[in-house]
Amino acid sequence: MHRHIIWLAVAVLLICGPFAWAQEIKPLVTATPPETGRQEFHPYLPAPGDRRETVQLNRSCRNIQNSYECAQAVEKTQLPRYPQLVSRRGGTLRLTLKSGKVVELKDVNINGQELETVLYSFREFLPDLGYYLVHEQPYEGSAYLMVNYQDGKRYPLHDLFLLSPDRKRLATVLNSEAHNPTAIQIWSISPEKMTLEWSLDPQDWGPTDGAWQNNDTLTFAKTNDNGTRLEMMMVRKDQTGWRLSAAKP
Repeated sequence: MHRHIIWLAVAVLLICGPFAWAQEIKPLVTATPPETGRQEFHPYLPAPGDRRETVQLNRSCRNIQNSYECAQAVEKTQLPRYPQLVSRRGGTLRLTLKSGKVVELKDVNINGQELETVLYSFREFLPDLGYYLVHEQPYEGSAYLMVNYQDGKRYPLHDLFLLSPDRKRLATVLNSEAHNPTAIQIWSISPEKMTLEWSLDPQDWGPTDGAWQNNDTLTFAKTNDNGTRLEMMMVRKDQTGWRLSAAKP
């Protein structure tokens, strides 16, 4: 009798177990953001969910507080990886295009004209996307450039980007405390060109903790000046374009 009861209990667990487990799955978008804090550098992701490359590069900046010195430390580690493609001659960064033509990014650093300063540092070559990623250092703040490997065209980015799972879009989510813009941008990207599809420049709050939930949905935390997260927001693409709304469970 007891043996029959045990076998009956096992059968119930086998049948109901997967259903019960499915009920425990949390929704893709949650009302409360994860408590991991802001991701350092808002990293470029070489593959969906893979931060190894960015972590490796950021180790070059250990104990470095200055953004340009950090960018130069990264460049020093990266140049030996691409000797046929990237080189530096004094204040000139040289990027070789697919055709063999060389694009030169020349530093501007003139005494008495500090506001015109622009210094370039190589960060990464992205062959699958078809671009070079370059750090751009103005007199105040910092930014990035995507340089097309085919034609050398330059596309400015506010920050390091987040790559969508299908690798066809990238987003920058930046809450700046000083000289950089507080903004969100979503770009489509192909080896031929990049196109800015959607942008937002909030005035009374800043976006943090940006993350792609899928190829057409970007979430972020709406954050006030003292760093308190107010609510989770969502930017989703539908048949009419990108739409901003609260992220609901």
